[in-house]
Amino acid sequence: MDLMPSHETLLGLAMPGARAEGEHAVTHAPVPDWPPPSRGLTFTGDTASVAAAPDGTVWAFHRGAVPVVQLDLAGRVLRAWGEGQFARPHGITVDRFGDLYLVDEFGHVVEKRSPDGDLHFVLGNRGAPAPWQEGKAFNRPTSVAVHPRSGDIFVADGYGNSRIHRFDRHGVHVLSWGEPGGAIGCFSLPHHLSFLGEDLLVVSDRENFRLQFFDKKGGAFGHWHCHRPCAAVPMRWGDEDLLLIAELGPSAVQRDVAQLGNRLVALDADGRERLILDRHDGGCRLTAPHDVAVDRDGRIFVAEVARSWLRFNFDQVPDVEPASIRRWDPV
Repeated sequence: MDLMPSHETLLGLAMPGARAEGEHAVTHAPVPDWPPPSRGLTFTGDTASVAAAPDGTVWAFHRGAVPVVQLDLAGRVLRAWGEGQFARPHGITVDRFGDLYLVDEFGHVVEKRSPDGDLHFVLGNRGAPAPWQEGKAFNRPTSVAVHPRSGDIFVADGYGNSRIHRFDRHGVHVLSWGEPGGAIGCFSLPHHLSFLGEDLLVVSDRENFRLQFFDKKGGAFGHWHCHRPCAAVPMRWGDEDLLLIAELGPSAVQRDVAQLGNRLVALDADGRERLILDRHDGGCRLTAPHDVAVDRDGRIFVAEVARSWLRFNFDQVPDVEPASIRRWDPV
């Protein structure tokens, strides 16, 4: 039986957001052709990560020629930079001041940068991975969560490690926890981090098919089962605080099994499915949701790694490049 956070805890700690009102508040609709091609940039192939910024803009970390892109809500490009500076983009996080935390998986580093790309500092040693699965930072890190009050930096050290590292806001190491395994407090590819309020860290423990919940010192709070969670973020839906989860699809051994992942699902505090997005009018279907973000008005942004997913799992190269960033708006 899963150990779950209590109803009161999840509701009390979920980040505040816009409250949708009325009988139509329960649905989201896809925004077609968002973003449109702009300044020569097209979001096809793989977008590793997406973030909704405090100023109402959207940031994408894309595995293309120009990896870091800021968009307004019309999809217009406001900033674009980073050519040749990242080995393999993986995670992007925006703090309350608008600074960016960029996780370079194959570079084995986390960089803090200004919106214009100015480098504040680097965590890790670029091109010098820590020993595989030995717990030291970093070996193919995946995600960052920034504590909303202290600015402490939490890093998921995910593909080549099974560890969560905590640094203070200046980049000084504070503590680490985790090891390979399936027990509580252990990890099998910690893929994404986010905060519920100030006290609960959510870890998308992807290959253990679960979310794990921790306090800021690594104390285990509980876990929820879900299908290969790539990311999980809080959202407001009607009068409820929910956790929106991006579930990756099954591996090749279960390639034709229905109803396994490749969807967004929002769970309430009792673990019930309250909102599911995976297929819409016109046949829009998620192929490989890798990250998800929700802005203050309830808009949902999804980053997909469809090209890599199809090639790695099914040896498929699509005839037409799949879209890799999408948007759904509350109706």
